[in-house]
Order: sequence, then structure tokens, then C-alpha cells
Amino acid sequence: MVTLHNPAGTAMAGPKPQRRPMIEIRELVVALLFVHLTANAGLIARVVGPVWVAVSFAVYALLIYCGAVSGRQFTARLAIGWVGAPWRAWMGAAAVGCLLGLIVTAATFMSGRSTHVNEPFHNQILAVTLGPIVEEICLRGMLVPILARLAGPAGAVVVSGGAFALLHLPGSLLKLASIGITGITYGWIRIRSGSTALAAVAHSTYNLTVLILGVLC
Repeated sequence: MVTLHNPAGTAMAGPKPQRRPMIEIRELVVALLFVHLTANAGLIARVVGPVWVAVSFAVYALLIYCGAVSGRQFTARLAIGWVGAPWRAWMGAAAVGCLLGLIVTAATFMSGRSTHVNEPFHNQILAVTLGPIVEEICLRGMLVPILARLAGPAGAVVVSGGAFALLHLPGSLLKLASIGITGITYGWIRIRSGSTALAAVAHSTYNLTVLILGVLC
């Protein structure tokens, strides 16, 4: 340890060097495993049953959400912004997601398109649990910081939102616009708050709102 000496000759400890947060390999492997499991959910569902797939993924999602609000700050979570926030921020993110869901459902209904949800039940569970976590970790957690260094915060938000829309392969311009706008909103939350977990909450509550309205309407 580097020491400093005051005029009286008393040794004083110098400031500790700041370590930049790094993503550990084991933590990255876990994140990629979630992506792999989600991508192959259909195959796994045929082997062990869709309900058990949905339940196990929901448990994974709950554990990750709990990790976001815990006091311990792991290096990978710092690097991708998977950190906690004040309770008002969590409530605000959830409110944004609900509002987006209401707006998109209303726009779909006014355009004459059906708002009914045809997804299997296990896919609906994944849409409000593990799906938003994996997508936000990859897009807003890993991609946005890289894009922000290259194109600035605004460019990162727009580009990540466009990538988010294209990855969902929308079948119409309305869906493309809806997914793009929601993706831009999640990116804005990530940049504004520094928390990918808040973006995941907004994403999850958006999907939940759309699903509920799709069942009721």
C-alpha cells in the first residue's frame, strides 16, 4: 500500500486505486445460458412440459429480480447496470410500462386489428418474467453502453430501440412502430437511471398489461 507522510512524520494511508467493473466469465456464461434456454424454450417444453418450463423460468426471473435490489454489488451487475434503485423509481418504471401497454393496445384497437392474445400460457409467463430480463440484459445492459460511447446517449437509445423492433420480426408497420417506441423508452430509462433492472420492470409490466387487456378485450 502506498503511504503518505504528513509534516509531523505520521504515516497516512493513500487512497485505494479504483477498480473498473469487469464482467466475470462465470457471470457472462450464466447470462448466455438464460439466452440459450429462452431461445430453445419450445424444445425444452416438448421434453419436460410447458408448464414446468414456465415455472422454472419464472423462478429464475424472481431470483434475478431479487439480486437487483440486494445490497451486494457484483462486478457483472455493475457493468451491465443491473443495480437497485429507490422504490419510487421501481413504481415509476412499472407505471411507464402500464401506460405504454394501454397506448399500444388502444392504437391496435383503433386501427381495426385484433388485440386478442393467442400465445400459449407458458409463453405468457415467460413474457412477463425471464423474457424481459434476458432482452434487457442483452440490449440495454450490454449494447447501450457500447453504442453510447460510439454515437452518444441519444444514438444508443434509438439504435437499440430499432434493433429491439427488428429482433421481434413485426408483421406490420404498426407493430414495428409500437415495438420500436417501447424499445426506445426502455433505452431512455436505462440511460436516465443507469439501471437495466428498471428497464426490465417497465418491459415486464408492458407485456403484462398487453396480455391482460388482450384477455379482457
